[in-house]
Amino acid sequence: MGGGVGGASVGGKSRATKEMLGEDGDVERCQVASEKDNIPPSGCGALLRLEVVELTSSTPPPPPPAAECPTGSLPQGGRCVATDVYCPGGSHPIAGRCVAGEDISVDCLLDPSTCRKMTMGGSRPPGGSKPSKLSVDELKAGLASAKASAESRCKSKSKGGEKVVVKISVEGSSGKVLSATADGTPLGDCVVVELKKARFKTFSEPQQGVQVSVRF
Repeated sequence: MGGGVGGASVGGKSRATKEMLGEDGDVERCQVASEKDNIPPSGCGALLRLEVVELTSSTPPPPPPAAECPTGSLPQGGRCVATDVYCPGGSHPIAGRCVAGEDISVDCLLDPSTCRKMTMGGSRPPGGSKPSKLSVDELKAGLASAKASAESRCKSKSKGGEKVVVKISVEGSSGKVLSATADGTPLGDCVVVELKKARFKTFSEPQQGVQVSVRF
């Protein structure tokens, strides 16, 4: 490298070298080392390069998310199974059907096939005469609109995951709700108000009780 200014000249030289080593350290220098040494002898040390490789996990992948089921049912065996059963007073829902209160026994709970099925009123007699009580389908039809309204209007009072159980008494001559009771919570009281608006077909008995669950 050289240059000049105003008759003066300056000159200089530079050189750079670069060497790549494929090995390092002297084996003979390492032979004089002892276990008492704190550091390796001069010329015995060498640089090491470690490469880290990620190990694959042996944990199996998580199962696919469960299918979403409508209100009143839960996923089971890849399909939605109904959990809400509407039963008249004096009976209880067991294994998807209504069982009379006096039939509730340990054997019935362990093996629902041993329970006697509750008579649910059946279809309406011919000629337009009233049945003694409403059938399950008629009870569901009468509750459908009021239950949907409760699920919508009372959702703001829910923390999520609650189930409100309401006992309803229906008047046979009018099909109107005579009384409805829940757990006394703000959410339960809201559901009661909405379910009292339910309207049913008339029947010959003075009253009919039914228990309904509303899930949030």
